[in-house]
Amino acid sequence: MVATYNHTIPYYYYPGWEKIQLILFRLKKHFSVEKKMKNELKVLRTDSSGYVLGQLTSGRVKFLKICGCSLLVVRQWFYSLSFLHLVITALVTLSIDVTVDEDASVRAYHRIRWKLITCWFNLVALAYLPLCLYCDWCEKQEKEPPHVTKLRVVRDVIMTAILLPTTTFADITFWVTFLYDPSIIAPPRVFEYLPYWSQHSLHTVSMVTVIMDVLLTPRKRPETMNLHLGVMVGFGTAYTLMVYVSFLQGEPVYGFLSTASTTTFFSVYFIFLIALTISFYAQWLVIDYVWGSKKTRIKQIINQNKKFNVTKKSIFTIIITVIYLVLATYEFSTAYRYICISTSSYE
Repeated sequence: MVATYNHTIPYYYYPGWEKIQLILFRLKKHFSVEKKMKNELKVLRTDSSGYVLGQLTSGRVKFLKICGCSLLVVRQWFYSLSFLHLVITALVTLSIDVTVDEDASVRAYHRIRWKLITCWFNLVALAYLPLCLYCDWCEKQEKEPPHVTKLRVVRDVIMTAILLPTTTFADITFWVTFLYDPSIIAPPRVFEYLPYWSQHSLHTVSMVTVIMDVLLTPRKRPETMNLHLGVMVGFGTAYTLMVYVSFLQGEPVYGFLSTASTTTFFSVYFIFLIALTISFYAQWLVIDYVWGSKKTRIKQIINQNKKFNVTKKSIFTIIITVIYLVLATYEFSTAYRYICISTSSYE
């Protein structure tokens, strides 16, 4: 099916929805703007966080719309609800007292829960979400403080180098192991104290949150990945060292580590880093596709005689999604298979 694309559509729309609009062009799913800009958008520069800056007197993304609603407003509601949900989940789960159990391993979980990777990335998210709200609030002001630009860089590094790789790894690994054998993670009686919905709040909603953040926040691939990779490896190494110290002290953080050797432990560490790295680079495929460069967007959108094949674009979108899912499934299945082999060898 071939459709002629309308060259009159302005190119300052939300790029991710532009691509969806291209796919569903025949269904007339398109954006709306609250008001048209009086002057043509003249791009002056692009800052380090990936925003396209132009003659916008009211903010960087104030004119970006999703179904008629400001992207900035959507983000503020999204961050507010995510933060509120995370706070409520933390208050409920941390108030559960497992020290009354007769099993010593269950009582020890009262201390171990602070060492779980789920706890770590959720604590990072508790600091990240207010930071996002503050940056968006400053963006609505007529004149934002000069330090906000640096805060945006910090915000993007936290998301792309820590939250997204760690959250995707932890959540998928948790559900694979939890559905197969919960004892690999913790003593089974521990899960009797936790309401089932809390598992989804901690290991499902968290992954949805980071994915939505990637789709709603403009970013661009940095010229060099050294900073991001350094932060990611540093965070992963710091967490692994903490788990290893706890292991040496006779308090394994995860059930499968109770009989693991030092060699097995560090093998899991390298698998952990490989999994984080794959997730890290996979996210940039999505970011590049959703928040493509200005030149690419103009080439796709502003061309009067351009023909667009809906089927090919649909197939391309499916391929991108499948590649990401295959990479994620492969990395976590590899880690899980190694864990099963390690635990079975000590039985």
